[in-house]
Amino acid sequence: VIKRKAKKLEQEAGFVSWANNCIQTKSKWKPFFEKILNNICVVDDLEKAFNLSSKYGRFSFATLNGDFISKDGVIE
Repeated sequence: VIKRKAKKLEQEAGFVSWANNCIQTKSKWKPFFEKILNNICVVDDLEKAFNLSSKYGRFSFATLNGDFISKDGVIE
């Protein structure tokens, strides 16, 4: 179910990338970052993050400006 939702999310306006695809690190650290950045979506702006978080509640959202909305609804 979550993979289907992820594929749909990738087609939404404002989607930039998955957070784990936005990092560069040594290969030994890759599994660590894959785990902690799992299901975090990078989007254009905070408005898109709000809209998408209400539609896709199983994911967390980070904006290009550094805002973050966790899947629990916490905004940082």
